[in-house]
Amino acid sequence: MDPRAACLACLQQQPAATFEAALWIAAEHDPTLQPADVLRQLDSLQQQVSQGLPTLPAVELAQPLLRRLSELNFQQDDSSPLRPQAALLHLVLRHRRGQPLSLALLALELAQRLEIPLQGVNFPGHFLLRVPGADHLLDPSSGRRLYTRECREL
Repeated sequence: MDPRAACLACLQQQPAATFEAALWIAAEHDPTLQPADVLRQLDSLQQQVSQGLPTLPAVELAQPLLRRLSELNFQQDDSSPLRPQAALLHLVLRHRRGQPLSLALLALELAQRLEIPLQGVNFPGHFLLRVPGADHLLDPSSGRRLYTRECREL
């Protein structure tokens, strides 16, 4: 199956395998990429992340998850102009730098694996995360809580 067809197959799953679909998009740009290898790397990262999370109810672990990723040096790539490495997930995992959307995809995948409720929120010029029912949003680049005032400033 070619990368595009594999990507579409991932998106047709219930629930959609968004992270794996994004890896197949990256495989279109890097023919040497093997998504299965990257998913194994993600298994290792999941262990590192989960070992550093506090013992709290799952609904309270979204912000600690993002902060743990930050502790592991996953940060926003502020390069200008934007570099492809900041969008292609296998390179984000390797360099630990990415665009907010790439970092959010990583956090969403880890949250799903760790059964932490977390949703993506499209936002003008950025991508944010939300815990269902919470009164704030989260910045995937830092784990910082964003309330209405901070969202307006952003």
